[in-house]
Amino acid sequence: GLCGTWERAIYCLKHIARATFALKYQDILVTRGPGGNGKDVLANRVATLLGSYFASLACEALKSCRDLDSPSQTILGLRSKRFVC
Repeated sequence: GLCGTWERAIYCLKHIARATFALKYQDILVTRGPGGNGKDVLANRVATLLGSYFASLACEALKSCRDLDSPSQTILGLRSKRFVC
């Protein structure tokens, strides 16, 4: 129910485990769609599990990077985070 199919549930749990135990792994998971499919519920549960390792970031922060040779202070502030929503 929360993640839809079993494959998606296993995928979500795998990434929560990687984030919790700080395993070196990066992945970008983009979820979108109409309301009522569990995106906020999943993000809120991950935020509860990870506490200070969770961060919420506006989409505009990713689109505002103009100079690719200098790091964005917003992105640098995410170095200690394990899950960014």
